[in-house]
Amino acid sequence: MNISDIISDSIKYPSSNWGKVLILGVICIASILIVPIFLVYGYVFRIIKATLAGMDELPEFDEIGEMFVDGLKILVVGIVYAIPVWIIATIIGLIT
Repeated sequence: MNISDIISDSIKYPSSNWGKVLILGVICIASILIVPIFLVYGYVFRIIKATLAGMDELPEFDEIGEMFVDGLKILVVGIVYAIPVWIIATIIGLIT
């Protein structure tokens, strides 16, 4: 796959359904309230799963509870992966 195909696919994928992109945008703007950010993480996870499964359309915004739980899991995993970086940064900060 050459670079022009990749760019073309990256433009076609979200434009396949502007309604879903708009909903995701509204949720991102509302993520100032903290809770909806879990929905964004969950939906992005759903997009990744659908893409790996070979689907060329955006997944549906259904099963909000499942998206919330998936987003929460992703946040927890991100924090766990960040802990060693925080520890190393703290040690380096104390040394200097």
